[in-house]
Parts: sequence; structure tokens; C-alpha cells
Amino acid sequence: MTFNAQTDKIAITIPSFSIKKTADHILLEEVSDLLTIQPYLVTLAIDSNGITQKSLEFNLAEYPNTHRGDTVIMLGDGHLVYGPENPGEFVAISVLLMESDSNARDLGETLSEIVLQTQSNEFLDLANAALNVQAQMVTKSLSTLTQVITNRLKNEKDDFLLNTSGTFLRDMSTPYGINRQITRNNDLAELSFKVIPLNTPNGQGATPKKITLQ
Repeated sequence: MTFNAQTDKIAITIPSFSIKKTADHILLEEVSDLLTIQPYLVTLAIDSNGITQKSLEFNLAEYPNTHRGDTVIMLGDGHLVYGPENPGEFVAISVLLMESDSNARDLGETLSEIVLQTQSNEFLDLANAALNVQAQMVTKSLSTLTQVITNRLKNEKDDFLLNTSGTFLRDMSTPYGINRQITRNNDLAELSFKVIPLNTPNGQGATPKKITLQ
């Protein structure tokens, strides 16, 4: 069936990520292989409709008892970063992979508080911007917000692993980059994400929550 970018829904998902063994851990390989870490994903997304409605999508997933060198493969279509929705002209995302230093706090509550406390007023001034400027400004705002979140989490003694952000445009030869899979990596971690046509979530993971921008 032909994809209709004007009406059909898409989802942006993370099907897998890997935690690499760093040089420090290679020196202690026998010990580090026995130790587990607690990585987690924080994802933010906002589309052209979200600009008008003053809301962004936020999702969190924790992956306890992971070993360095492991690849975590998600069930179904993967961790939902965005959707399923029709984004309109564009959708911008930011993905943050962190390692938790504590099991004592409610991570979801902590992150929600951080997002709500650090909302940028830039989001609220974008509705009347030209499309090509608007998408760039939204991505920049998301990246700024993600950096604030990262710094707050570091203050909670969590460790940064990887961050990536980007914009998917409708009016391209391949709308939103549909059916493509992209990989991002650094010395600490690697993650892949993909854009797929999807009408309803498969129920095998948390769906993004909408946060109203004040």
C-alpha cells in the first residue's frame, strides 16, 4: 500500500542499542563482565501540530541488569520515540541514553519534573515562523532542553552515554525518511532508530506522554 504523507500515521522507534566496553573496562574485563549497569532512554519529540497545540511527547524506558558489551533488542517495533501520529510538515526528536547511578528514586517522576521546570519559551514563539526556519529552531530548542536535562541528571550522579537529535520532513522525496533505519554511535554506546508507518502501538512498551508547554 502506498504511503500517504498527508494522512497516514508514522512512528519513530528505537529497535536496539548497545553499551560498548570502554578502555577502562577492558583493563578490568573479567570483573566488568560480571557487573551490571542500569541504562535508560529519555526521548523527546515535537511535530508541527505540537507547536500549534503547545505540547511535546516524552518517553522513558529503563533497562536494568545490562552488561557492558550487551546489545539490548526491543520487543515488537521498539521503544516509541514518537507516534503513531501524522506529524504534519515535520517532526523533531532528541534521544538521550544515560546510565543510572541509583535505584532509589522514581526516575520517571524526576524526569517529568525536570522537563516541566526547564521548558524553553522558544517553543511557544515558533507557530508563525517559516517552515524551513521553524524546523531548525525546534530541533535547536529540543537539543537545548536535552542538554539541560543531561546536566540535571549528571547532578544526580548519572552518567552520560549518548545523545542524538534530528528533524524528519514531510515534503521530501522520501517523506520523513520512511522505512529507513539510522545508526548513531560514539565511544560509549550505539543506538539505531527507524521511521515506520504505524497506525496503533503494539502494546509491548510505554507510549509517549504529552507534556503541555506552559
